[in-house]
Amino acid sequence: MKKRKHRIIKPSYIYNFIFAVLVYSIFSFIIFYNFSRYKDLKNSEALLYSKLSEEQDIHDGLQYELKYINSDDYIEKIAKQELGLIHLNEIVFYPE
Repeated sequence: MKKRKHRIIKPSYIYNFIFAVLVYSIFSFIIFYNFSRYKDLKNSEALLYSKLSEEQDIHDGLQYELKYINSDDYIEKIAKQELGLIHLNEIVFYPE
């Protein structure tokens, strides 16, 4: 019967295998970390877009209010309510 030779793994193969596993682990960690950060940034982006939409609505409302405040109708309304002014052709009736 022939003696079976045991195959001896050279140390360079072991080092290469350990290096490959190490590199794979590092890349896996980097990819996982970047993916989780990407998800966090996407969630932040969605939140910021919703806030932007709310702020745009507030801005539009303020623009409308500014146009109304600068209009003659608003100035006339405030002059009548706050200062008691009237037009020349208006008649004022006071309650008894």
